[in-house]
Amino acid sequence: MKKFLILLLLALLGMSQTMSQEYQYVPFVREGVKWVCSSEIPYSNPVQNEHFFTLEFNGDAIINGQTYKAMHYYSGEKIDPQNDTIPVYMREEGKVVYAIVPDGKTYEECPIDCFGDIAIEEDIRAGREFILYDFNDPEGFIMGMIPKVSYIVHQVKPQTIMLGGRNVKRYVFRSYNMDFCFIEGIGCDGLYQGYPLAFRKDNGLLRMKLSHVIEDGNIIYRSERFSLRDDELPRLVREGVQWVNERVVINRGDTIRSFYTYEFKGKDDRERSLCHYYDGESLDSTQDSVIAKLFDGWSGISSYNNKALLAVASNWPERLMMNWFNELYSFDGYYESVLSASNPVMFYNIYQKGEDLTLDNFVEVEPIMIEDLRCKRYAYYGERDEPLCYIVEGIGFDSRDMGDLLTPFTRKPDPDAEYQEYWGLSHVIKDGKVIYKGMRYNPALFEKRGDVNGDGNVTIADVSALIDMLIDVKIGAGGSSYSCDVNGDSNVSIADVSALIDMLLVQP
Repeated sequence: MKKFLILLLLALLGMSQTMSQEYQYVPFVREGVKWVCSSEIPYSNPVQNEHFFTLEFNGDAIINGQTYKAMHYYSGEKIDPQNDTIPVYMREEGKVVYAIVPDGKTYEECPIDCFGDIAIEEDIRAGREFILYDFNDPEGFIMGMIPKVSYIVHQVKPQTIMLGGRNVKRYVFRSYNMDFCFIEGIGCDGLYQGYPLAFRKDNGLLRMKLSHVIEDGNIIYRSERFSLRDDELPRLVREGVQWVNERVVINRGDTIRSFYTYEFKGKDDRERSLCHYYDGESLDSTQDSVIAKLFDGWSGISSYNNKALLAVASNWPERLMMNWFNELYSFDGYYESVLSASNPVMFYNIYQKGEDLTLDNFVEVEPIMIEDLRCKRYAYYGERDEPLCYIVEGIGFDSRDMGDLLTPFTRKPDPDAEYQEYWGLSHVIKDGKVIYKGMRYNPALFEKRGDVNGDGNVTIADVSALIDMLIDVKIGAGGSSYSCDVNGDSNVSIADVSALIDMLLVQP
């Protein structure tokens, strides 16, 4: 009876959560929302030249017999209806956002620019209404604005993302010189240049971009790139984090597996972070070897914001074969969509002892959440069209057998040789919790059956966490997580909820 009541309560909980997470259209024109944006002078120090401002709807206006919301522009902490600039008025009907500038005047500090569309520019100057967004068919809307279809290189099919507890649609577009997306309830995120009123804005003197969106005092959206300032990104070189790697040695048919760890602790007299190497469970900085010294560096045309990491040899493994000084990582990429501007290709050319890599081998994949921040990552695909490694912000190099944090793209030995050695990332730990699972991660070694939330214990909280996971993947879709597969049938389903409850009932 007790088990039946628990299952009933959990089922009701799951039903309510499912209903709350169903798709619903969120209008763009609504009060109580703040679009925090920034402008900067290109090729300058962003800390000194970046200016933040806010857009917010407040108040109604009747124009040509239509009711519009006034969008205010301000630089202070809150809206001032009496003094704020009102660059544009908007209304929304049937998922179409109409805008009008009654006096025909746009402002350089808050421009309106739809890919330089001449018809829209004429409507603005004449004080006529124009369509700013059409969320019924964003792809068709964008293609209709752009003079040449070839301008768009790749279009990602509509995705569903969470926005303030609601599922909304996002449309991501990739072009030759910029990436941007349309998001219901948010508008345009230009990623590199552009914000909700200007789909692209970079005239060489000023660059506009969306940072984040606030609703009811909470941040409901962060731009994938520009809300993450240097001090908000999870820096690769940081203390309190352990990179646990697995080494596999094959010697005359005998296989030996072992683990080793990299951890940053302390600095030398030149403020270079010391990377320690150890085989035990915890760092002993008095005994463990300092294998490398790393520090931030600037390089290239985007030196003011280049997230580069330079390395100096200390006691490098022979397999690395690198010079005493080199750029080990660069997570900047100048924010361009063309992958040749980012560092994965540089990685291969430096470390891989083989033929040069083509751009087709590297693909920018979906970002990953690490420490509650969205981190960019790339995948390197092999001949069988499967990822051989990842390069991740805040994590570095992740592969099964091609190298580790300090030795990316190491050449593999002859598979027929009597002696072979492979290594790859197992997982990354911070504050005792696994924050990233690498390609060599073996859940059977590090996880408990039923510990769904990963806190090291099996409790009623894990039942709720398992139900949340089943709702996200839709019940019956299955999964492969070791801790969630409570009954061990290699499928995560509602049966595992029952097995987890049975496990809890027999606990003392």
